[in-house]
Amino acid sequence: MGYDVHLAKLGLTNDSAIIMDIAKRLYNRLTSYDVNKVKKLESRGEKELDDRDGFHKAVIHYVDIVLRYIEAKRSDADVIVADRYIHDVDIYDRSGPLRNTFKWFESDHVYPFLLTGDPEVLVERSEYTLESISELIQRYENLEFERLDATNPPEEVVAELRKKLFENDDFIRHL
Repeated sequence: MGYDVHLAKLGLTNDSAIIMDIAKRLYNRLTSYDVNKVKKLESRGEKELDDRDGFHKAVIHYVDIVLRYIEAKRSDADVIVADRYIHDVDIYDRSGPLRNTFKWFESDHVYPFLLTGDPEVLVERSEYTLESISELIQRYENLEFERLDATNPPEEVVAELRKKLFENDDFIRHL
């Protein structure tokens, strides 16, 4: 459509910054965390969502996301599409006072969408169990993001996202 678009991976698990890579390696070594076992569970759709981790992990995850956020902002793209956002720190960890800073990442230029839907349908495409998908959806419920029904086929979800974004005069005004 003529816009310079940059894809940024800001979630807790994708393309992490060096601080997160080091922390994960140390944690895995110190706790004998079996990455291959978890990958096998994911491939079978049997992974379970853990309880929220403590504040110490929230700090590491927060720094990781902030570093990637800064890098994405430096791209000078017209539009940055991120698969996750700073709120993931509160979804997976006990973010405590860090939660008060989330608003720093929101502005008139941020349009958050949440992919959600019926857990019974989503579980078929997920690495998580039904109980874990249901819990994850519940954790995201308090976010005031615009909802997109992820139970629709991917091309319909993308079409709905485009429609909602590009029919939004406020969004177009910022480009």
